[in-house]
Amino acid sequence: MEEKINEVLQKMAELIESSRTEEGGLRERIAELMRNIESLEEDIRTITGELERKVHFMEMNFETIQKEIEEIKGLVGEEYLFFKGKKAFEEKKCAEVGAVLKEYQLSYHGGKYLPNLYFIYGKCLDDSQNKEEALKIYISLLKEFPSDEKFCEVLHRSIEILKVLNRPKELSAFEKEKKIKCPPEKP
Repeated sequence: MEEKINEVLQKMAELIESSRTEEGGLRERIAELMRNIESLEEDIRTITGELERKVHFMEMNFETIQKEIEEIKGLVGEEYLFFKGKKAFEEKKCAEVGAVLKEYQLSYHGGKYLPNLYFIYGKCLDDSQNKEEALKIYISLLKEFPSDEKFCEVLHRSIEILKVLNRPKELSAFEKEKKIKCPPEKP
């Protein structure tokens, strides 16, 4: 019986040793897994940091590109409206020229084509015998853009309209201004 007890104790000792070995192996595997997890966490932090920097850089570039696109749209839109007004003038569609002028004023107040749009609108009205409205547009142009290159031409056109409308008082004032500001006309 003692032999059996020794045998059982031996088997128990082997099982205990075996389980200690397995436990040690498990502990080593768990420790290795923990190191791998820590390494992966560090890699994730590094990659996340790089991605955040790249996203920030892309956002900055996107904002710059958006600003440049808006500037280009502004330039293209301004020219588009001018040529739209010019085409309407060529087709003798004065109401459309007036609408383009209003849209241009709202979108590009003080834009480089504003005096030209005033001029072609006034000329369109003048050509269509709407002298009173043409005169109003020309007077607006003269007041808003006194240094425009078309000033003398607009002043001359205004004088011609005033003659047709038989307004001697205003005609006299405009002729005086023309003598002061405009070179004499060539015969």
